[in-house]
Amino acid sequence: MSDSKIIGRPLIKLPLWRTAGNAYGFVFRNLESFFVLAAIPLALTVALWFLLYGTSSQSLQSFVGSSDADVRWAAHLFGEIVIWVVFAVAWHRLVLLGSKESDGFVQFRFGRREFAYLLYSMLFALPLVFVSLATDQLTSDSDGRSAALLPLLIALAALVVVVAVVIRCSLLFPAVAVDSDRSLAMAWVQLKGSTWRMAGVQVLTFAPFIIAGWIFTALVEDLVTPRFGMADDYLFPASMYYLGYQVVSFFSAALTVSAESFAFRQLTGWAPPMSSGRPDAPAK
Repeated sequence: MSDSKIIGRPLIKLPLWRTAGNAYGFVFRNLESFFVLAAIPLALTVALWFLLYGTSSQSLQSFVGSSDADVRWAAHLFGEIVIWVVFAVAWHRLVLLGSKESDGFVQFRFGRREFAYLLYSMLFALPLVFVSLATDQLTSDSDGRSAALLPLLIALAALVVVVAVVIRCSLLFPAVAVDSDRSLAMAWVQLKGSTWRMAGVQVLTFAPFIIAGWIFTALVEDLVTPRFGMADDYLFPASMYYLGYQVVSFFSAALTVSAESFAFRQLTGWAPPMSSGRPDAPAK
């Protein structure tokens, strides 16, 4: 078998429940690898938050409505995307190649794969950001309730279209991570007939942890905020809250990336190089 061979098989239907089950099974069997690969991204994510928004309640309050609020928001968004890309590429390669890049306890790498992955991520993220910002602007300019309905409907339609396109092209990301065919057209064809199944897989792997994040936030607000109130020095509780929320987010990302990797292998016939070993999950 040739290295990293792609065999287009667009008529194969993605097995929804089995793909989601494989993703959950892989992540829970590799919790140690998860914390190894997520250690530096998690630390950088928390550090980025406090670098941009400060470490006291007053600094966070003063951020709202400040002249550089949009700049900080954009810097925060871009920084989180870059950090997430590093983790996503490493996790794709763990799923598809069966091993980490090295045996080090903590790992962080940004090279040509990560740069290509970042470019494609930005390609799909920018329309989502544009739709969100345009909707906010149109809604704020509306004078009445009826006037606000049209931009909201347009935003909803645009959001559905953009999300559908992102899902349809989602097999591009594991392909980039393992140096396979990076064609958007190829990724589009590979999910033919399975777009809604892939959407279902991503809901099964992503939605539970969105709910978990909401629950975590609610618990923190009920238990931590009343105790510390608006104290000037609340670095520890704030950092623990944000770190916990990010652990949930990265765990959810690991599940979604795992699902994309299994779908990629199932629908394209991709096989790892003979020297890379066997991934820790069933191929079919």
